[in-house]
Amino acid sequence: MNLNLEWNGQASAPALDGHRVTLGGGRQDSLKLDGARPGLLTLERAGTFWTARAAEPANFAGRPFPAHVARLWLPGEPLQVGGLRCTWRGAVASERGALETSVLARQLLGSGQVLEAASPALVCLCGRDLGRRLVLGRHGGVLGRSGQAHLRLLDESISRAHLSFTRGASGWWVEDLGSPNGLQVDGKPWKRAALVHGAVLDLGRVQLRFEAPGEAVARPPQPEAGPPPEQPAGTGMRLENPTPGMPRARDTAAPQRRWVRTAVGLLGAATLLGLAWA
Repeated sequence: MNLNLEWNGQASAPALDGHRVTLGGGRQDSLKLDGARPGLLTLERAGTFWTARAAEPANFAGRPFPAHVARLWLPGEPLQVGGLRCTWRGAVASERGALETSVLARQLLGSGQVLEAASPALVCLCGRDLGRRLVLGRHGGVLGRSGQAHLRLLDESISRAHLSFTRGASGWWVEDLGSPNGLQVDGKPWKRAALVHGAVLDLGRVQLRFEAPGEAVARPPQPEAGPPPEQPAGTGMRLENPTPGMPRARDTAAPQRRWVRTAVGLLGAATLLGLAWA
């Protein structure tokens, strides 16, 4: 493993061997970092790849990640924990493409078949399904914990029907199906978003990396500009199409309209009474 790291303003590039490496200021740490806490960062080999587990909250490629949780560390991906900044390069390739994670899936899961690199897929970066590669196929499907989900994950933080993946004329889209833990794409919350190759999805305690190197989508995730929402007759307000399992939006203008009609009616009655007494 060729590690490029910076600690306390000093850069180095040590070559690390073994299946388990620890970085920190402890006596038992493989690589000493003066002034660091013992066991600051633990790296474990998974075939030609590595998982990283930090003793403090970390940051992978600009995205926060909790402490004490193993996470697949991709080649070339910047990792920061405390004052430590590092990246690594392996023997597989210098680019973080679908081929790397296809090989990783075979190494972690013991499969004898390398999945087609061009197939759009989701790679699980952490959680109970660490290292799994879920192939989306031609049209996508529903991702969740249910046995009926097209793409099934086992982590308890995932809803039975959590996300829906669809492929349109402009590329791939992901939509949150009203899950309690929601959806983030590249660190931002979304209800529905376009996906680009390399996008990272956060849902519950799980991170997924979207891989579609053959897709010609070169724009950042953005809300879909679909048809205008329906306008129920007589309301004058726009209601978003409801998410399955979520209540419809309330028409907050209805009480005000009822009050206006009542006031007009009372005023008319008072006018008629005044004419009758005149």
